[in-house]
Amino acid sequence: EKSMPTPYTFMQIDEIREARNRSWLGRLFKRVASGSKVRS
Repeated sequence: EKSMPTPYTFMQIDEIREARNRSWLGRLFKRVASGSKVRS
C-alpha cells in the first residue's frame, strides 16, 4: 500500500535530518531577526 516512491521517502528523511541539525541555527536566526525588527 506504499504509494510514495522510495527516493522521495529517503529525501524526506534527509530533509528532516538536516532540519533537525539546523533547528538550533533557525531558532537563533529567528531570535536575531525578531530582535533586529524590534530594535529598528
